[in-house]
Amino acid sequence: MFKSSCLRVLCALFVLVASAISAADGPSQRQDLPGQLFRVGDHRLHLYCAGTGSPTVIFESGLGGLGIEWMDLLQRVALTSRACLYDRAGYGWSEPGPLPRTAGRAADELSALLAAARIDGPLLLVAHSFGGYVAQTYVRRHPERVAGLVLVESSHPAQLASFPVRRGHYCEALARGYPLRMDLRPRLAAGYPAAWRDVSLQLLLADKTARAQLSELCNYAASASDAAGDDAPFPALPLVVISRGRAEFPATPRGDALERAWAALQRELSLLTRGGLQQVARDSGHHAHLDQPDLVVETALSTLLLARHAAPTAGQAQFASDP
Repeated sequence: MFKSSCLRVLCALFVLVASAISAADGPSQRQDLPGQLFRVGDHRLHLYCAGTGSPTVIFESGLGGLGIEWMDLLQRVALTSRACLYDRAGYGWSEPGPLPRTAGRAADELSALLAAARIDGPLLLVAHSFGGYVAQTYVRRHPERVAGLVLVESSHPAQLASFPVRRGHYCEALARGYPLRMDLRPRLAAGYPAAWRDVSLQLLLADKTARAQLSELCNYAASASDAAGDDAPFPALPLVVISRGRAEFPATPRGDALERAWAALQRELSLLTRGGLQQVARDSGHHAHLDQPDLVVETALSTLLLARHAAPTAGQAQFASDP
């Protein structure tokens, strides 16, 4: 009798400990996972889609960002066409992927993810910051699948000359097991989807997130090279560049010079293809899709309609043949 009671107590303690460990590891995937996990090589990536119609809109987050930050915009775009958000390897609900984490690897994994989810295209890519490297690389490698591109405060392949990344600093941190995790503590912009703030903060504190973020920082130059595509001509397609109108750097001579350099790079991005446009989000900082979501949604939808008109079924192949 005594042994039986002790056994029951031990079992109960085991369940409590197991539950605590599970909670410490992060949110329950069954409870909080908004989409599905698809096998990509030796890991799985998280994808969530809503709506119907073509082209399919794919939202791509910046460095350190989660796909879920696009949820409010996705729901609005999904009223017009199919729209999808996802997490790069190591972020959000996606499992860690092989190192190094570069734009080229991410673009290849995105291609494999879409194949696993049976999303053939055409696609409209909407990408923020470092995600712009991934989108530009994807367009260069798969021009036949892409019907349009919206770059939101996107990274420029030549930006490292003016905005260097301390590669060795982050590579050393990665090799030593993320001692800089506190330097990378998450901050959510004011416009972040309210329903997902708590779970997002938990996900952003995970070890796998620090590993992915540090690897992307460590390999930033390689990602810039991937996006540049060996100086090959960028495919012809509808392109809109959304740039911030609110300064992010201090109001000093140095800060003003950096703002001018960033603005010049944004203008250059709009020249990637003939007919590219630039839209200044005057009330936005770097996270324009959260500061002015209405503008980003309207831009995505107008680009979507242009893509439908220019290539209703064949995707990028028709853009490439325009005179």
